[in-house]
Amino acid sequence: WDQVRFCSKRCRGARPNATDRALEDAILAALQSAGAVAVVGPVDKALVPTYAPLMERAQIPMVALTTEALPRPVDGVAGDAWVFRNFISVEAEARAAAQVAVNRFGDTRVAVVFPEIGYGELAARVFTEHATRLGATVVASRSYDRNATDHTVHARAIAKAKPQAVFIPDTGGKVAEMTAFMAREGVWGAPAGAATADRKRTYVHYLGTSLWRDRAISGLTASYVDGAVFPVWFGESVGGDEASAFEDAHMRIFGARASLYEAFTYDAFSWLRQVVLDEGMRRGTSTRSALARASGFQGLTGAVRFRPWGEADRELRFVRVTGEGLQALPFTESVLAADEKIEQPGEPAAVE
Repeated sequence: WDQVRFCSKRCRGARPNATDRALEDAILAALQSAGAVAVVGPVDKALVPTYAPLMERAQIPMVALTTEALPRPVDGVAGDAWVFRNFISVEAEARAAAQVAVNRFGDTRVAVVFPEIGYGELAARVFTEHATRLGATVVASRSYDRNATDHTVHARAIAKAKPQAVFIPDTGGKVAEMTAFMAREGVWGAPAGAATADRKRTYVHYLGTSLWRDRAISGLTASYVDGAVFPVWFGESVGGDEASAFEDAHMRIFGARASLYEAFTYDAFSWLRQVVLDEGMRRGTSTRSALARASGFQGLTGAVRFRPWGEADRELRFVRVTGEGLQALPFTESVLAADEKIEQPGEPAAVE
């Protein structure tokens, strides 16, 4: 394991040289000596290209905890992946936001306001493409400098476009800042189940990403974004008794609240325990097949089903912003890993 940690610092996705090859051989030997049938990690997306071929050589599946989606094969043919990704998906959140706006709320005029950074640009592009595919019209798309503090020009453009829904993929602090300018221009969140009779205001369905789970979305800001909906992966108000038991145990053992990394890691190990111990998969090949099962898995972070190239279809859960805090919503949105016809993976191999 010293060798593994050493490689984590050195093998930053570069093509292995002779020294690296010896190190890789040592890593593989350590895994095989331990009888590993699966690996959880890494958390660094730059390491996935390095470890992926190693896992294929060893015939050991790896569940990566990285933020970057795994690419679909360029030739359009999905092979047998040895790397599966189980972590937050920006693309899934953006598609889910579009589905909530169009399919749940019936909005046909949507707007996007996003920061000029990779996260914001990706989320805005995916939301725009998916909302358009669902039949909505994007009436305004505004990008902003995150260092700016005056958003008047963007707020006025949104007010003029008169959208029914506004998607803002940014942190709670920036959302609070941006929506304050929106409110000054008469754009307010539409409270659920309440009369919106103020004719001086344009009421919209605000939509966000899991970054909205922030203390900044409270107090005065909550009145700006009243009724806003955004996805949550884990934490209070979602997950039921199992999530509560996990959080209590984590606090008791470690003296701290569980983070998203711990929740996603717990799910990965739970699923591997299920297929290895409960279902009797004793080899990497059968474990890989079990991970790619058509029925998928249910975890603390929601339902997931891995696609043949390792990315996942997900079932996202949502909360609504209210004056009393965050309210869990009774529905979920199933989101495919790609906007195309889904391939059906095979069922697990026979028990070994």
